[in-house]
Amino acid sequence: MIEHLWIAAGIWLIGSGLVFASIFLFNWVILSIKRFISDRERVDNISTPGTSEHASSADDRKRRAVLAAVALAQQQHAGLEPREFPLPPTAFVSAWQAVSRANHLRRRERGR
Repeated sequence: MIEHLWIAAGIWLIGSGLVFASIFLFNWVILSIKRFISDRERVDNISTPGTSEHASSADDRKRRAVLAAVALAQQQHAGLEPREFPLPPTAFVSAWQAVSRANHLRRRERGR
């Protein structure tokens, strides 16, 4: 009996070890691919001398802010106001579903 428990514990440890090893392996593969892609993007995004990535990110933020301000001004100029989207049409309910739901509601009301 004890021998069977030791065999089961060994199988359990081997299985758990394989699961965790595969998780670490996949994690390492994903991180190495991510590092490879980010290195390639850095090489592709080389800017002109004298500019830095910080300046380009600040310029990008300014450009986005200007675009958002222009969009808001155009919306206000056109007289458009934010509105809610209409609700979708109700779903078709079969007779069986309607009777089942009505019975459920009746049982719920009796319980009160």
